[in-house]
Amino acid sequence: MSAASTMEMPVPVGLLAELTHRCPLQCPYCSNPLKLTARESELPASVWKRVIREAAKMGVLQVGFSGGEPLLCSSIAELINVARENGLYSNLITSGLGLDSRKAKELKAAGLDTVQISFQADEAELADAIAGTRAHLKKLQAVEAACEVDLPWSANFVLHRSNIDRIANFIKLAERLRAFRIELANTQFMGGRLKTDRICFRHVTSCDERKRSSIARELVLMDSCNWSMSPVTTTRDVRRHACMAGAAAA
Repeated sequence: MSAASTMEMPVPVGLLAELTHRCPLQCPYCSNPLKLTARESELPASVWKRVIREAAKMGVLQVGFSGGEPLLCSSIAELINVARENGLYSNLITSGLGLDSRKAKELKAAGLDTVQISFQADEAELADAIAGTRAHLKKLQAVEAACEVDLPWSANFVLHRSNIDRIANFIKLAERLRAFRIELANTQFMGGRLKTDRICFRHVTSCDERKRSSIARELVLMDSCNWSMSPVTTTRDVRRHACMAGAAAA
């Protein structure tokens, strides 16, 4: 028997459960797959419960419930409860849309440990333009709902050319809203995001040399923080992802 065959696989410490591709937002940097899973084809709660139990037996310590928008999954409270029963730390990764006082109380009672709420910017006009819908006020209300039930929450900002100059404002917003953690996230160059960037790069290669040089200077990688700047000039320069504009009701 070879040494390779006898090597033990490392035990994963976390499980990311992407419950649905449905989402009420229309973010142009979306990294969902290009071919989305329809609502009727989503994994049922019984399968997710089995996966959570098996993950706990493997030694997994935490589970993140994500999507799409995980609050559109009708069994989200049940899944959180299964995670708690099996000793897993749980985190809800959400846009915040749908997290009202009633839902926050329900999820806290089910055993949810923390919630991560995404923000597109620190003020409504820019945030709503990036999200493709009026969502910023609802996110602020979601934070209030989480705080009402003493549910720790963290703020997530995806960085790109339309908002990277507002990082200081993001930190101030997170402090004002009493976030226990802030994440400044990379744009993920995969799925819908990769398709979007290919569109943008085709546009770049077709423009004149002076404009190409200007754009190239802005595509910098800040290695110390692992942040990258997207080639998207504005939110209007890209096509929105196929999951957008109505996916929440699909």
